[in-house]
Amino acid sequence: MKFVLLSTFTLFITQVIAKPAPGCLQNYTIVATDTCSSVAARFNLAEIDFYTMNPGLHHNPTHDCDNLDDGRPFCVCMKPPCVSDM
Repeated sequence: MKFVLLSTFTLFITQVIAKPAPGCLQNYTIVATDTCSSVAARFNLAEIDFYTMNPGLHHNPTHDCDNLDDGRPFCVCMKPPCVSDM
């Protein structure tokens, strides 16, 4: 029973925490004023591409981008050329 509970909890945590996708070439560390759309614009990305680069980042009508946490890295480039952080 403990294994099932631990497995379920681990699965839940890994699905909730947004993180850069494997193969990410460039990360950007989020600051308090950032939003998903502002980060996407800053790095010349379509907002949907930013979500794709960061699995687990909420993208639905009720919880859109509400887990973009300050101080955490998020992927902003999956293939060169990457836009430099301005």
